[in-house]
Amino acid sequence: MVHLLRSGRPRLRRSQPTADRLRLEALEDRNLPSFGPWSAPVRLDAPVNTPASDQHPALSPDGLSLYITSTRSGGYGSTDLWVCHRTTRQSPWGPATNIGTTINGGGRDFSPVFSPDGHWMIYARASDGNENNDDIYITHRADKRNDFGWETPVSLGPNINVDRFGDSGPSLFEDSATGLLNLYFTSNRPGGVGDWDIYRSVRLDDGTWTPAELVPEVSTSNRDVRTTIRGDGLEMIITSANPAYLPAPNPQAPLDLYVSTRSSTQSPWSTPVNLGLTVNSAGPTVIDSAPYLSRDGKTLLFYSNRPDSTPGPDGVTPSNDLYMCTRQELDDGEGAADVPADLPTEGKVGAAPATLSPDGGPTRSEPPVSDIGPLGAILSPAPLPPAPVDQPLPPAALDGLFVDLGANLLWEHEEDTLWVG
Repeated sequence: MVHLLRSGRPRLRRSQPTADRLRLEALEDRNLPSFGPWSAPVRLDAPVNTPASDQHPALSPDGLSLYITSTRSGGYGSTDLWVCHRTTRQSPWGPATNIGTTINGGGRDFSPVFSPDGHWMIYARASDGNENNDDIYITHRADKRNDFGWETPVSLGPNINVDRFGDSGPSLFEDSATGLLNLYFTSNRPGGVGDWDIYRSVRLDDGTWTPAELVPEVSTSNRDVRTTIRGDGLEMIITSANPAYLPAPNPQAPLDLYVSTRSSTQSPWSTPVNLGLTVNSAGPTVIDSAPYLSRDGKTLLFYSNRPDSTPGPDGVTPSNDLYMCTRQELDDGEGAADVPADLPTEGKVGAAPATLSPDGGPTRSEPPVSDIGPLGAILSPAPLPPAPVDQPLPPAALDGLFVDLGANLLWEHEEDTLWVG
């Protein structure tokens, strides 16, 4: 049972281990199972997909809001953010609604990602529609279920954004080892190895973001763009140009989805491996791009213009549509599977044959989750008695936000405003 105690503006806080505070127990010491292979992609029905370009999906933490970057009519710029709703995770999606001019500024507004607690959104925008002027912005909402309550967005500043170069495609996860938010994004700034590469910045305890650094393990001499990272930070799915499809008629045509893993959040990423023809399309001019993982790691959304996509405005050419894959969580100890054998290439340049778990990742599952997302640590023992089952913690018990996981397990985030440096 989850109990949230919050007053005023939402804040993320971290406790410091002292004699009178809770002791942190690392998640690394816990047994975590693995996932099975991805299913074949299924195209989402109308009204999610249209003859327009529908791309860069993002799923809200509760799974009830689907954000779409779209060129459909009724928008304010070249691409706008739209949202579809459903009443339960088993319900169909309703019609898409533009989320308004506070977020959509009349140029390119696209590629959103949510903080684990759902109160913050980070996305890319360029007022003139030029990808070389894309910057990454952050916005807040008081009610995490109000998709039309976003406040005026603010640039993440010069540690993230570089003037006259594109910075976009953000993804987030909270590091279980440090409790700090990690931001990954793509940029065509100088100093990379390809035309677009993957960069990382960390939000520190004082609320500032560290200067972005290249992530060399997942950046190649080709195009590497939007990523999505599993909640535990151990699996990354990357959009990257497939060398087998180069040269290509345009920069988007050779894009495929790749997977990289690591044994801990402090370890380097593995060489990315193509997800194979179960997920990626076989055509050298078909785009498979902009992945987004659900909070539980069991659903993968992305966009593609494969042959069964909705015909575009000309009635013939496939448009960009949203697709979905799913996978099951396996019992702990089940065997690993080999990398798919149906790859059109060995993977990225320099990739070596490898054996991975069924999802292409390590044999670990999601850490416990709550309304604030994957927990950075398990807190035990509690210095105060736990609340009775199905009853909220009393406001006077401790200051901040708490999650009652039972068995004396509590999670606390203390004052640390998630904002710009």
